[in-house]
Amino acid sequence: MGEYDLSIEEEPYGYQERRVQIVASHPQFDPRTFEYDLALLRFYEPVVFQPNIIPICVPETDEDFVGRTAVTTGWGRLYEDGPLPSVLQEVSVPVIRNDICEAMYRSAGYIEHIPHIFICAGWQKGGRDSCEG
Repeated sequence: MGEYDLSIEEEPYGYQERRVQIVASHPQFDPRTFEYDLALLRFYEPVVFQPNIIPICVPETDEDFVGRTAVTTGWGRLYEDGPLPSVLQEVSVPVIRNDICEAMYRSAGYIEHIPHIFICAGWQKGGRDSCEG
C-alpha cells in the first residue's frame, strides 16, 4: 500500500506490505458480471495511516454520485499493448448515469449492460479514462 513510483526505492512517503489474514468477499459477488466486487481485508499487522495511505469511506446504500467527479488510479497500460508505467497514474472523470453509459458503449459498437450497483464514469469523447490516463 502507498506505492507511487515503482522505479524509485526512496520516496517521500514509504509503502507498506502486509500479509492478508482474512478476505471477506461480498456474499452476492458474481465473478461473471463482477457485481458486488467488494471485499474487506484483515491483515496480520495494522496499517499505519500516512498522507499516501488513508482509509476509504463507504457510502450509504442510496447515495447518488451522478454529476460528481471521480478519481481513479492504477498502473495499467497507457494505451493498447503499450508498456506499463512505473508511476501511479491518476485521472478525474465525471460520474454519469448508467443508461447514458450504456448508450455511449452502444455508440462505440459495444453492447454492455451496466448494473444499477455499478458506478459509471468517463468522458463521452473518451481519451481520458482509467485505461488511458
